[in-house]
Amino acid sequence: MSKFDDLPWESFIKNEDKSRLKNDLPGKTTLRYVLKESNYQAVIEAALQALKRIDPENANLENAAVVADKMKTFARNILVEY
Repeated sequence: MSKFDDLPWESFIKNEDKSRLKNDLPGKTTLRYVLKESNYQAVIEAALQALKRIDPENANLENAAVVADKMKTFARNILVEY
């Protein structure tokens, strides 16, 4: 099991409404891991793997970086609310 398995990749890849995620949040440790700059490449790789699984036609590093950045913003916002 990856550190990133509990992240809501599909919601970010499909641009779904994030308000429903409040009921099923990843743990604080995972969210902090996402925010550490030294883990950015690992977050991009995890996003790329999620893209390959969810949206293979758009699975490339550029799109993975976009998804990773969205995930970082999400993590930052959620940790402020915790």
